[in-house]
Amino acid sequence: MATIERTAYPRFKRNPTRRELQEVYSPTAAELAWATDTARDAAHRLHLLLWLKSFQRLGYFPKLAEIPRPVVDHIRACLLLEPAVQPGYEQERTLYRHQQAVRDYLQIRIFDAAARQAVLAIVQQTALVMDNPADLINVAIEELVRLRFELPAFSALDRLVGHVRTQVNAALFLQVRAQLSAAEEAALQALLDTKLAARRTPLQLIKEPPPSATLTHLKEWQAKLTWLLTLGDVDRLLHGLPPAKIQHFAAEARVLDAATMNDIEPPKRYTLLLCLIRQARVATRDELVTMLIKRVASIQQAAQTELARLREAYRSTTVAVADVLSEILDTLGDTSEDAALGQQVRALVQEHGGQDRLLEECANVISYNGNNHLPLLWRFFRSHRRVLFSILRTLELSSTTQDQTLLQAVQFVLANQHKRSEWLAPDVDLSFASELWQRTILVRRRRKQRVARRQLEVCIFVYLAYELKTGDISVAGAEQYADYRTYLLPWAECAPQLSSYCREVGFGDTAKEFVAGLKQWLSSTARQVDQAFPENQHLTISPQGAPVLKRPAPKPLSPTLEPLISALQE
Repeated sequence: MATIERTAYPRFKRNPTRRELQEVYSPTAAELAWATDTARDAAHRLHLLLWLKSFQRLGYFPKLAEIPRPVVDHIRACLLLEPAVQPGYEQERTLYRHQQAVRDYLQIRIFDAAARQAVLAIVQQTALVMDNPADLINVAIEELVRLRFELPAFSALDRLVGHVRTQVNAALFLQVRAQLSAAEEAALQALLDTKLAARRTPLQLIKEPPPSATLTHLKEWQAKLTWLLTLGDVDRLLHGLPPAKIQHFAAEARVLDAATMNDIEPPKRYTLLLCLIRQARVATRDELVTMLIKRVASIQQAAQTELARLREAYRSTTVAVADVLSEILDTLGDTSEDAALGQQVRALVQEHGGQDRLLEECANVISYNGNNHLPLLWRFFRSHRRVLFSILRTLELSSTTQDQTLLQAVQFVLANQHKRSEWLAPDVDLSFASELWQRTILVRRRRKQRVARRQLEVCIFVYLAYELKTGDISVAGAEQYADYRTYLLPWAECAPQLSSYCREVGFGDTAKEFVAGLKQWLSSTARQVDQAFPENQHLTISPQGAPVLKRPAPKPLSPTLEPLISALQE
């Protein structure tokens, strides 16, 4: 059952504000005239206006005692009546006559068989795509208001909606059950086997919450997705069920244990299981991608930390190399003969460890003295390589833009995953990568340009994690990383609304006119912002040219709030 608080079923506020009393409950001149013409007695005029303003606010007639006292006092004051005039009927038939007069004045029909059929039709149609009882009740309320019917009691509306929802769901359960083979039913029933030696049923493994994004857990979730994909062709069996229904059925199955599920009728039991499996696959894909992004980020952070450590460690080496160079330069000034100079330089080099050692130290200084941590990524990526490639083969990736170069590079490294060579032929387009990455990957070897396989793999995973995070790469069967374009309205539905939209925003409905109008609007807005900037006390421009929005000063507390805050703190 739905609680009334979760629906749009209208109710009185306990303490309406003075402004609300004025705007909502003040009778108009026409309403005052109608009350005067309908009833001669002052108390009856009060009753009529109480019913009228209550119905306008609620859409149904409440009990007289349920009308808030401030509303009664306000309407009585509008009628210029004495406080002694209190609401209350001596004869019940007068109450019914007054309520019918309000219906006639507002042209409202009582809730009858026609209203019931209208609610049944709209709820039955909506229940095919929605499942929350509160949402279905809201749809029923909206339809009754549109057709100008009086709202029934909330309990009656709740029973009616619940009955229709149960019928619609039962039909969906039978539809899914009809597509199941005997083998598929047996496989689903095995997930609820409580007599296994293991402490947890397979159902519990499906509902297992995600752990932290460690390498071990990454392997476990990869294995879980592989296992979930072996549980049958769930998408075929659930074909035709709306996503909202699948999510609701999966949420219902998630809170039930295996013993409770076994007590449910087979059509519903198998449907709930299939929906749970499907949502578990979706959630597992999302979790795998999230873990992949986090692991790539941690690899990059580890490489940057290692670069900082190496720069600190090789600081003394930099000084030592500079000292050797200083001594060589001093020797140049002391010796004029080239032969003697060469002998002295060679002696200095040998004195400081020899040519090979100095070359190695120079290479280290050159490598780690800059801000390039890319060559260091491989040593931290290496332990993740196998599981990351396994995830890459499991997920079905697609680009949400016209640029396909990254996905083509992914296919290139997948094709060369098992090669042990350090170098590959430059048969891959690296236009998606930065210039620094391209210099790191493309190396000349024996007068030919080669691709460093290890650096290429790291580069692709770094860019893949970034584009998954930004939505430029999507994952089929995921939710958080799905193709956002599938949630957009199709152009066939947008095209008929284009003209009205352009009229509302004030632009032309052709491409050229729309662009011209948009440019003019942006330019006008920019000029207004520029003209108002000198007087703007909240926005400043930093020395680097970045806009900085200052935090506004807090407003002083209302004197009426201070006692309340003190009481709450006490």
